[in-house]
Amino acid sequence: MRVGIAKSRSGPWRTVRVLVDTGADDTVLPRRVLRAVGVESVGTRTFRVGDRRLITRELGDVFVRYDGEVAPTTVVFGGPRDFAVLGALTLEELHLVVDPKARRLRKRRELLFVAAVPP
Repeated sequence: MRVGIAKSRSGPWRTVRVLVDTGADDTVLPRRVLRAVGVESVGTRTFRVGDRRLITRELGDVFVRYDGEVAPTTVVFGGPRDFAVLGALTLEELHLVVDPKARRLRKRRELLFVAAVPP
């Protein structure tokens, strides 16, 4: 699937092809694409990968757009061999869920909100 990314809500926007992975917490995008839209590193995080190695990657803040929804999210600067992945946290920020039967994303029908209950 394709998503738009930008450093700010007003753009400029760049389209990126990503895999949707609900088993991944974080979104990973190619470093060259993030740099092209002006995203700067705001820190690093260490991750354990499938073969049990630890790797460290930079993090950045972007806006992501899909099907009319726009949300700020933190992303991982992908390494040269990393896949571009849309992770579960960004899916939630965009109010999207995976429809496994249709094999597509759809907007959540209801959003949860915690409010004070009157006495």
